[in-house]
Amino acid sequence: MRECVTLGILAGGRATRLGGLDKAWLLRDGEPQVLRLARSFASRADSVLVSANRDLARYADQGLRAIPDRVFDIGPLGGLDALAQACTTQWLLTLPVDAVLVDDRLLPELAGAGERGAYAQDDDGAQPLVALWPSAALRDAIARAIDANDYAIHALQARLDMACVRFPGLRFGNLNTPDDLAAAGIDAPMNEFPTRIAFEQARSIVESVAAGRQLPSEGLALPRAHGRVLAQDAITAIPLPPFDNSAMDGYALRHADLGSDGDTALRLVGEQFAGLSLDLRIGPGQCSRITTGAPMPQGADTVVMKENTRIDGDTVRVLIAPKPGAHVRRAGEDTKIGDRVLQAGQPLTPSRIALAASIGMAALEVAQRPTVAVFTTGDELVEPGLPLRPGQIYNSNRELLMGLLRADGLEPTAWPTLPDDPARIESMLRDAAQAFDIVITCGAVSAGEKDFIPTLLQSQGRVHFWKVRMRPGMPLLFGELERALFLGLPGNPVSVLATYLTLGRMLVDGLQGRGEPRPRFFARLSAPWHKAHERLEFLRGRLQSASDGILHVQPNPADGSHRMRAAADSDALIVLPERVADYAVGGVVEVLPY
Repeated sequence: MRECVTLGILAGGRATRLGGLDKAWLLRDGEPQVLRLARSFASRADSVLVSANRDLARYADQGLRAIPDRVFDIGPLGGLDALAQACTTQWLLTLPVDAVLVDDRLLPELAGAGERGAYAQDDDGAQPLVALWPSAALRDAIARAIDANDYAIHALQARLDMACVRFPGLRFGNLNTPDDLAAAGIDAPMNEFPTRIAFEQARSIVESVAAGRQLPSEGLALPRAHGRVLAQDAITAIPLPPFDNSAMDGYALRHADLGSDGDTALRLVGEQFAGLSLDLRIGPGQCSRITTGAPMPQGADTVVMKENTRIDGDTVRVLIAPKPGAHVRRAGEDTKIGDRVLQAGQPLTPSRIALAASIGMAALEVAQRPTVAVFTTGDELVEPGLPLRPGQIYNSNRELLMGLLRADGLEPTAWPTLPDDPARIESMLRDAAQAFDIVITCGAVSAGEKDFIPTLLQSQGRVHFWKVRMRPGMPLLFGELERALFLGLPGNPVSVLATYLTLGRMLVDGLQGRGEPRPRFFARLSAPWHKAHERLEFLRGRLQSASDGILHVQPNPADGSHRMRAAADSDALIVLPERVADYAVGGVVEVLPY
């Protein structure tokens, strides 16, 4: 029945008894209500619609289609009307966004009640918005109800002659008061931001935020522009090559002078080396000595290689006749005047810098590189080289993250380790956030008693999302503090590696306006792997190539996020999608080399 059903979530209410709180984004077990309902029915409905009248872009950021009311001040009927108009399937299953209980029996039992649709009744009584509606009939019935100024949902269901299905022992529940929130285990309303989101949703948010915060450009001389991202197209004012020239050392001649038997005598009348043109002219029966890169003499149209000639005084005998136009590089065959040879958003590789030099450009307009402040956190950290006391560990995350940033061409600044002191954490992070484009921390972003950073960002900055359904790296925090974008990475070292290579690097690229995607690589598994969880996983592995041209990857069995030895023994992350699965030897997977 899945392809016949659309899930419609009613989230357009005002929640006056909760001070106007948007119930859609209340967190239950760390997940917003609207995302929890959408996820619960992902395998049972063809699509998901949300009726909502505020923060529509926020739903779009989560991959949900939000539909505002067409008719206002008619209560829940306005949201039901919006959903019915957008529904394209035979059936519309509706749930209020604050439904606490979602039971697996709901859809099949409502569907089994007949072709006129059905609504639920739990131990608290009738639940008219927990219902399965025949969508076409619903649209007609709503139009008649609006015309009659009769906005009661139970009256609408009576017109449609819908059945009532009892669910004894169940309470679907509603969230109308603070006591309801507490009874349902709903997290504090202050946490209104996306959480426990899919990796692709996190990617979309990072890309969107970075696009809106692109850094200004600066002009740099070519020697300093290597590795930067081009901010302005490069248009050539000259052709390449700029003139017809020889591709070989040999003799420039007129092909029409060559005999059919391949043995022709020509008179040597000059020589043209690479450099300034001597304005030589080749007439009938004549030739000129020429070197690679030298301009072609006037009248000449072909070059014969030196090895295919014999010299006798001022006579050159052509022993093997070349084809017409052989070994001549024509002006403009590589680029023509007005061609866009480099495009804004491209990273400047050595070959691209060389191309800019070849058309005479001494400088290029490039994106400024973001300034980055790097923090590690925790009283347990000790710098390498110092003695360890019981309970302490060496600070490896600083070198890991600094190295990753430097490899991407940045010049990060390492700050002192943040202590487990909220006042000092706030002071140091706000100081850095006033001076740097990006602040990156490692640790203190989970739910422990000393994980102070999420609370700081909520109260003093802005949270774009917290927690991503990825492994390792789930507690990832992204937001803004002062003038800086803030990236809070988890504290385990392999989590730092995975979160920077995936989302951190994406942020750095986006701020510089990099428009050219990084290359993607795929390999075949050299060993089987069982993935026992549903989160997106970045497993460590080692790449192996053979003479057959096929890339293989060997998974490392040490998959804990604290196992830095496994990360050091590996050279790639193996990307395993969001699902429980068994991967066989030879299966193709995406890999991220590092």
